[in-house]
Amino acid sequence: MYASYNGITLPPQGVAVNGLYVFKSVPTFTSSSLNTTALNSSKVNLYTFSISADPKGDISVKQLMFLVTINDPNQTYPHLNNFTFFKGSADYSSLVTIGEILNNYNTSLVNSAIGIGEHTLVLTFNTEETIPAGTTQTYTLKADVANFISSTALGADSISTSIPPDYDISINNRYLRMVFTKIYGLSYAPTDISTTNYNLLWSDRAALAVYAHSDSNGSSTPDWYNGFLVQNFPLPSQAKSAK
Repeated sequence: MYASYNGITLPPQGVAVNGLYVFKSVPTFTSSSLNTTALNSSKVNLYTFSISADPKGDISVKQLMFLVTINDPNQTYPHLNNFTFFKGSADYSSLVTIGEILNNYNTSLVNSAIGIGEHTLVLTFNTEETIPAGTTQTYTLKADVANFISSTALGADSISTSIPPDYDISINNRYLRMVFTKIYGLSYAPTDISTTNYNLLWSDRAALAVYAHSDSNGSSTPDWYNGFLVQNFPLPSQAKSAK
């Protein structure tokens, strides 16, 4: 039997000290792509997903990380370029920054490409993306494909994309800051120049005065969290193969 206190249900064994986290609202992530082909010299949907906010309050999202792996069995050096981001059917690319993390630097993908192997892409909303309470928004990361082929002898070139997990709760979630690499993270103080990156950076918009909710670089705002224990997070891989 579970114990319930003012709407909060606890397991019979209780919870560890500092092991109970209470949010004003929580997001639910859903992977929703069905297309599994990548036509050469065309725009491909690398990853389609949705974010839902529960009826108790709005959700804001600042950053998402994608793990993209390009396989090249035919040795034709396939690559992706011209990355774009859509909200539903609307091109949202001007409202985000898309880059690749190389040696802890965020390299813009506006005029560059990624090739074979594993890549970590970071997508940061220029301000913040807010999903109103009780609603769901669908998003798609897209890119142009080049040199993707399929052969009888060696098989098909392919792309695999996922949103990886955050393994621990962010314990230092008071400050939102942006280092010069344009990668968002959380740190104890704006003067902390260390880079701490998370695969998801979201807020329940619960912070009030004196630390009111803010998405600005260097803000002291205690309502930003990472993806640990978020519902349906991380999201599974979506694979596309050359046809």
